Amino acid sequence: MLKNKIILLVVLLIGSFPAFGQETGKDNRILQAKITDLLAHMPARDQATLVILMNDMAALGEEGLVELAGMLIPAGNGNDAGVRFAMGSFSGFVMGPGQEENRLICQKAWCKALDNEKDNENKAFLITQIQMVGNDYAIPFLEKLLPEERFSDPASRALASIYTPGGGIALTNALDKAQVSSQVSIVEALGNMQYTAAAPKIAALASSSDTRLRKVSLYALGRFGLPESGSLLYNMALQSGFVYEPTLATTSYLNWINQLDDKVLAEKKYMALIRNAAADNQAQTRSEALSMLAQLSGNKANPFLFAALKSTNKQYRMKALYLAQNQPGDKLTLKWVKNAGKLEDQSKAEVIDMLGDRGDKLALPFIRQALTDQNETVRLAAISALPKLGKESGIPDLLVVMKKGNPAEINAIKTQLLSCNSSTMVPSIANELAGMPAQAKTAILQILASRKSKENVDLVLKESESQDAAVSLAALTALPDLVSGKDLDKLYDLLRRVKLPEEISAVQSSVIAAVSGLSRDDQAAAIISKLNSTKGTDRSLFYGILAGIGNQACLKTILAEFTEGKPELKSPAFEALTKWNDPVAIHELYHIGSDPGNSGYREVSLNAVLRLISQSDYPDDQRLLLLRKISGLAVSLSEKSSVLKEIGKCRTYPALQIAANNMDDPGLQQDAATAVSDIVLGNSTLYGSDVKELLHKAITLLKGPESEYLKEAIRKHLASMPDAPGFVPLFNGKDLTGWKGLVENPLIRATMKPAELVKAQVKADEIMRQGWKVEDGILVFTGNGNNLCTVKSYGDFEMLVDWKITPEGDAGIYLRGSPQVQIWDTSRRDVGAQVGSGALYNNQVHERIPLKVADNQVGEWNSFRIVMQGERVTVYLNGVLVVDHTIMENYWDRSIPIFPVEQIELQAHGTWVGYRDIYVREIPRSE
Repeated sequence: MLKNKIILLVVLLIGSFPAFGQETGKDNRILQAKITDLLAHMPARDQATLVILMNDMAALGEEGLVELAGMLIPAGNGNDAGVRFAMGSFSGFVMGPGQEENRLICQKAWCKALDNEKDNENKAFLITQIQMVGNDYAIPFLEKLLPEERFSDPASRALASIYTPGGGIALTNALDKAQVSSQVSIVEALGNMQYTAAAPKIAALASSSDTRLRKVSLYALGRFGLPESGSLLYNMALQSGFVYEPTLATTSYLNWINQLDDKVLAEKKYMALIRNAAADNQAQTRSEALSMLAQLSGNKANPFLFAALKSTNKQYRMKALYLAQNQPGDKLTLKWVKNAGKLEDQSKAEVIDMLGDRGDKLALPFIRQALTDQNETVRLAAISALPKLGKESGIPDLLVVMKKGNPAEINAIKTQLLSCNSSTMVPSIANELAGMPAQAKTAILQILASRKSKENVDLVLKESESQDAAVSLAALTALPDLVSGKDLDKLYDLLRRVKLPEEISAVQSSVIAAVSGLSRDDQAAAIISKLNSTKGTDRSLFYGILAGIGNQACLKTILAEFTEGKPELKSPAFEALTKWNDPVAIHELYHIGSDPGNSGYREVSLNAVLRLISQSDYPDDQRLLLLRKISGLAVSLSEKSSVLKEIGKCRTYPALQIAANNMDDPGLQQDAATAVSDIVLGNSTLYGSDVKELLHKAITLLKGPESEYLKEAIRKHLASMPDAPGFVPLFNGKDLTGWKGLVENPLIRATMKPAELVKAQVKADEIMRQGWKVEDGILVFTGNGNNLCTVKSYGDFEMLVDWKITPEGDAGIYLRGSPQVQIWDTSRRDVGAQVGSGALYNNQVHERIPLKVADNQVGEWNSFRIVMQGERVTVYLNGVLVVDHTIMENYWDRSIPIFPVEQIELQAHGTWVGYRDIYVREIPRSE
């Protein structure tokens, strides 16, 4: 399609060009045809094709390239993207090796086109092409544009890129007749190409009243690095106060020093600037000068680095220390150690940090000594530096400090030990655990847990008996990372001993960790066995463990405790259910919350279910089904809002419709508008007129300052949304409009005369109305009658439908009048239903078994997404792919493909089935 548009554009453009002389008319038409053909093949599909196309462009010669450039269109008059792409591609191509001749032809063509061009924006584009390919030949074409304000900048940059003396001369000569705005561009270009011959003229401009011109003039003189410019640049930097201001005079002066060939002079200038820029607001200048001096002169900068440590400006001190870190030499390390002893506490700590990063072990004695410094900041710096220098040898020193350290020091040591890779660290801290004060014990217990030091589990169990509550809790919290199956009996004893909720929770987590090596069934069996041997209220101690394991056996046990156990255990059992870690508890929590006899549990059940749904890895289709099921638990506005927010995370068309239904509720319309926006913005396959209308409505409803970002995202999405058909409902939720009864199969129907077919249809509709009904917005088949068919026939389409069956249920969906996408009760093993619903049941040659079993339990709603294109069908059941692009066979005549266009049917198979939310989107076929 894009190629055709480009061809049409070029043809239209060619038609608008004035004809040349009659003698050349035929040749010109041939040239234009070649160009048209070239443009039609761009962009190239691969590199080899691109080379062919570029060689074809070269064959056009100068005349053809000028003709191509003449196809540029003024902005707003059309689309010449293809022309620009071709020109840019060719400019890049001729810069490759072996393309010198083509580069010259290209350059001449672009220069000639530049002279011919009238439109300013097109001229600017041509200049960028000349910038890529130009040499001295292009200078006259660019030079005459320098005084023009619109072209001085691109022309200057192009001349700087050409980078020859001729370009420098042209730029310098243009300064005399250019206006200030053009002079700015010209001077910047001269500076970039370091054309020093322009220095006298630029120096005269350095005192201009125009800030921009002063700035670029000083920049250029700094780039030149001429000794004679030093005084001017220094004075301008001095006038600026050696700070960073609009003209960047100080930066230009620093650049000038850096460009000097005389390194001795450069050192002197840096040193002088460091001394002269001594004020606090000059710290950045001082820092840059110090950095450049260190880079230039190495150890000659050391006195200034040492002196910097006495500065009150932290930025300057840190720059000096950063530079010192990278200066080599043992002697320098010792000098830093010596100097650090004379510094104030903060500066001393900063030097210690630097010595740690420097990594020289000569500093170790000084660092160890600093561990006992009177100042806490210094001590903390030493704690951080010691492991960097001493590695594992520093661990004993840190443990000594830990025994007497304050909370800040203990925490700092813990941080260092947590990052320590030494194999001796864990044994060292374990040996010291018993003799540590309470806070240090807590830190060590956390370290042992982080290292999963199972060999020290007995030490930790002992600390769990500590009289210090913080130590005891830290030990209990560490246990889940340390225990194994052999520790279960100790954990069971511990579980009966602890009293506080946080302690009980920690031990329960430890038991879960201890049995984690078993299969989930064996985990459940072990804990259920222990529960059954426990009497009284102690049984509740195992509820949280069962919730953590979370399989069906655990769930069944907790439900029995809730419904059949002692009254005092009912609430703990329910609390365990609300903490379940597996979505299998969703349905049970719903049933408890929806039972009128359990009204006190409704709100907590709802919140627990919302958490489980949100944390689950269910596909959006399945999550939406669950949210719809539990939505009845939401009574208050805030509860309904919580459900609606979760629906907004389901990026499906049915979710969109549910969210949209709340946009007229004053209390929910903000959440509904946000949900609608999130659903559509999160799914690019949602489009159509109804989707656009919903987004426009959302824009009008969204309020508040933060909503502006969302509104802008919606507007952008609307602008990019494809103009394609969206979903339409097949069922209106009220009656059987759009549906009819089944008349025979497609082959027989095709042979029936119109009158005969009409008569048969009347009878079929009578039968249909006896078996199919609408109840509470659900399309129901009662079990008696025949298939329900769409009045309209469909070719390629995408269909969405929810369905529900009863025990022993059997149904299906006919695609283009052919059976069928299967629906059935998976417990019916006698008919093979254990493989699951969703597959193309009547296939014989192609796959007929689902890829997975994805059915919800009988009596729950399920969701199909069916895509049929050509002969192939893809089916998602509850968001899970069960049929993948499989050919559907023609059940009525297997010698021919399935019918290209036919009705959709809901199968009647003698058992109750309900349908809701039936939508279809027709997929246009390629011609």
